[in-house]
Amino acid sequence: MRADPQQKRNVFSKNRTAAERMHRALLRFLSDVGTDEAKIASVSEL
Repeated sequence: MRADPQQKRNVFSKNRTAAERMHRALLRFLSDVGTDEAKIASVSEL
């Protein structure tokens, strides 16, 4: 995220909408590349 490019702070609470969008994109990517559903399920909660 631009607010913390070096990932030194937890900016999730101030950027929840962006985090949710990024998480959905990650889950979609994992599915698109054929990742096992059990592995996707293990990271499906935000």
